[in-house]
Amino acid sequence: MSDPSLNSTRAGRVSGLGLFVYGTLMDADVRRLVIGRPLETEQTQPATLKNMRRVYIAGRVYPMVVPRRGDSVEGLLLSGLSAEDYERLDDFEGGDYRRERQPVWLADAPEPLNAWLYRTRGVGPQPSPRPWALESWQAREKTQFLREARVWLVGR
Repeated sequence: MSDPSLNSTRAGRVSGLGLFVYGTLMDADVRRLVIGRPLETEQTQPATLKNMRRVYIAGRVYPMVVPRRGDSVEGLLLSGLSAEDYERLDDFEGGDYRRERQPVWLADAPEPLNAWLYRTRGVGPQPSPRPWALESWQAREKTQFLREARVWLVGR
């Protein structure tokens, strides 16, 4: 379910900013399923979120980021997303996450740029101490996650 506070200003809030993804949306199959189309190679760039750590949400198979000075999270910056793409992404992320601006760094950029980032809300999901890694998730949990996501999307 999307955040109702974003609905009235969605078009204005998405223009010009990319989306930094750090979890299941780093996987091309998940992105294609959620957005409804593949993204072109030039629409995805490696990026880094500084002073954060990526961990599992307790009891779930997907991650959250938590502040941790000196750590960084490698992810992807997605660009060229439409308002409809963001509607689908907001719905996919649901009520446990909110979209906020955060500075992210591209590989050779001396300065950060602002991007959207889905962060867990202050109340609700709790972090696990266990770090989350895309490769491990793909090997162990991706197949079941995609199966459940397809069922969920059919019901939307």
